[in-house]
Amino acid sequence: MSDEQLSLVPLPDKPVPKKRVKAEVPLAQVNPVATVLIDNSLPHLDRLFDYSVPAKLDTQAQPGVRVRVRFAGKLIDGFLIERKASTEHPGTLLPLNVISDEPVLSPQLYQLVTSVAARGSGVTWDVVRAAIPNRHARAEATEFGESPAVTAAEPKLLTQYSGGLALIKRSIEQQAPRAIVPTGSDNPAELIAEYVTALAEQNLGSIVVVPDRMAINRVLHALKDAGVPQSAFAVLAADDGPEVRYRNWLSALRGQARIVVGTRSAV
Repeated sequence: MSDEQLSLVPLPDKPVPKKRVKAEVPLAQVNPVATVLIDNSLPHLDRLFDYSVPAKLDTQAQPGVRVRVRFAGKLIDGFLIERKASTEHPGTLLPLNVISDEPVLSPQLYQLVTSVAARGSGVTWDVVRAAIPNRHARAEATEFGESPAVTAAEPKLLTQYSGGLALIKRSIEQQAPRAIVPTGSDNPAELIAEYVTALAEQNLGSIVVVPDRMAINRVLHALKDAGVPQSAFAVLAADDGPEVRYRNWLSALRGQARIVVGTRSAV
């Protein structure tokens, strides 16, 4: 049979496949629109994008949680910044998905991140990535207790410096004082421990930034000698594993650890 003869043979009727129409996702009744900061290092995309909040995720989709959204045809991570009632986007908003309901990007931290990015002419996501460690599910499941009470002894080393006691007093009153200690101090770790312990007794937090791991260990030893409970302080260092680092970071975020000791990555 030739090709011309084949062309005359009628083709069997085939059912035309119907296009699937996606069912509309029920949205949250209150503030169904979420502004999201997406994982992006391109300066021209350094802004917030609107997505819809499915009704089933209404409770989980709170400001600061990690989300996953579709952007330019790809699924990417992001953070939910705020919920609102409407959007200026003319089209249909894509729904978001919540990865974790842990609000790690608090409003205060987001404000700090945007200020740092603006000051350094950087991209917001790059600063967020430096500020928040990568998520570790097992560490996130850790249940932290209440912050333990810290009792500070009477200052001894700070009394040897002009304005030492005033530094503690003004710090407790949150006047943001500054102090310069001569580098010849014989007991820098003990001096730091004395200062941050006095603040922890008043439920105030401190970040101690030191140059290396040896310095971290000296400060930790001084804190233990000062009678500070181990759960009241946390270590943040780049050479810690992801689980340890994220657990320690969460202990400070959730308010258990009032004293953070680490290298410059702790900032």
